[in-house]
Amino acid sequence: MAAVNRDGQNHNQEQNRYCPRRSGESTSNTSGNHDVNGAADQLEDVLSTLPADTPVYQYRGTTEMKRTIDCEWQCLQDSLAECRNVHQQSLSHVKSELIVYSGVSSDIFSREIDPESAPDSPIGKARIDFWVDLELLILTMLTRPHEAPRALFGVIIFDKLKHMGLNPRRTLQIAGASRVATESRRKEPDCSYLPKSLPDGRSDKWPSLIVEVGFTESARKLEMDAKWWLQASNGDVGLAITITVNARDRSIVLKTWENGPGDTGPQSALPRATQTVSVLGSIDPENPVVRNGPFLIPFQKLLLRDSVDSEGDIALNEEDLTNLSVQLWA
Repeated sequence: MAAVNRDGQNHNQEQNRYCPRRSGESTSNTSGNHDVNGAADQLEDVLSTLPADTPVYQYRGTTEMKRTIDCEWQCLQDSLAECRNVHQQSLSHVKSELIVYSGVSSDIFSREIDPESAPDSPIGKARIDFWVDLELLILTMLTRPHEAPRALFGVIIFDKLKHMGLNPRRTLQIAGASRVATESRRKEPDCSYLPKSLPDGRSDKWPSLIVEVGFTESARKLEMDAKWWLQASNGDVGLAITITVNARDRSIVLKTWENGPGDTGPQSALPRATQTVSVLGSIDPENPVVRNGPFLIPFQKLLLRDSVDSEGDIALNEEDLTNLSVQLWA
């Protein structure tokens, strides 16, 4: 199974040093089974949000898929190991944590790949993002730099709820990476939350809040995902949080995304970033600099009810954000 970068170019020598591949396969066939009424443009839009070195494979069975996943995983581990042993300025060479497979039909996904229905699924614990109509599967390989922010963020939320006098385990359901399926997409967030007590008529299909983390993912990919959660859920997901982890300059950028009124009124809601907080640890990882804090999570967006008494919005203050950075970089 040959791979090319998501922009159709062969991997450079630096990347081949980590994970040799046969070259020369074009990505042009990825839209060959679709008509011309926008599918090709949508495919290009999706691929354009991925890091330039993201490998794109044509799906050719589970055996080949398992081999390529193992190879890409080793590539990623090798690049992470090298980054830990070189000067900070070389950290930009960490390879993409994403793998793309084209030519994956809905039937193939369910029968051969999906861990929920395929006993011999080759994908392990990778995070799934399956575009049904595009027959495109994007896998995220899970590393410590990717998973740690998600876990630490959850701990902070629990602590804040406790300080309000709430029992988080009885108040909040951690849905984790529970998948949500629509006609056009099967998507797993990095983490998701839902109150255990839902308003009347509110389905539990969609979480109230999702978190998406990008270690080597581009900011454009995170933005696309955040907007999808808000729009596809018709507002049931009231808040999307993206956490961009940049190893090159040891920074963390947290954003909240919410639906806002569109140009034609409230019914044409448009997702937009409503808050951006940065934590910079490049100069001194033990004493990072916080910009535009605190990071606020509206109580109502998380628990789907108004706050009372000692309850209120969750605020990640400078100490919380500093601890988050120190846990990652120090």
